[in-house]
Amino acid sequence: MSEMKNLVCIILIGVAVLSACSGNQPATGKGPYDSLFLGFYFGMERKVFFDLCWEMNRQKIFTHGPTNQNVEYVLKDELDHPVYMRFYPYFYNDKIYQMPVTFTYEAWAPWNKDYSANVLIEKVIPLMKKWYNVEFETTTHPEVGKAYAAITGNRRITVFVKDEQFVQVVLTDIPAEKLIKKEFLDSQKSNPI
Repeated sequence: MSEMKNLVCIILIGVAVLSACSGNQPATGKGPYDSLFLGFYFGMERKVFFDLCWEMNRQKIFTHGPTNQNVEYVLKDELDHPVYMRFYPYFYNDKIYQMPVTFTYEAWAPWNKDYSANVLIEKVIPLMKKWYNVEFETTTHPEVGKAYAAITGNRRITVFVKDEQFVQVVLTDIPAEKLIKKEFLDSQKSNPI
């Protein structure tokens, strides 16, 4: 149930960010933007995702996250200090359509404000600009407060402070998200409580 609540929350945040950005972002006409990072992409089949993770784990590039519910990769040189990048995709029809990612300093501690998410977000946003060649717009969402969003083609990237430790980045395939939302709304209409 918690996973469904998180999914609905991420979709709602995405819709709010999309509506905030859509008036200012022209369609690029360049086709789909499927690339995510480290070889992952929208539309990647679940089995291919697991096979790639298994191989990267075998090579000691990836490890299990602290709860075994995500994949962990360490950014050693990309930022000012080592940062844990943890991720696990959402699948639709056994294909990746959304990739939530958290970033946290390896040396994070609640008493050390130099390693807080409020400091880290100022490093993550330029990193996302570099990785995806995008510019972010600032928006406000009632559930997360300040958020940053960029849309290129079918890909939306949303960045916000999740809590004092984590910066959250969510990469979403917009057409797939719209289809999922439509299916969800249609199911609610056909199954009223």
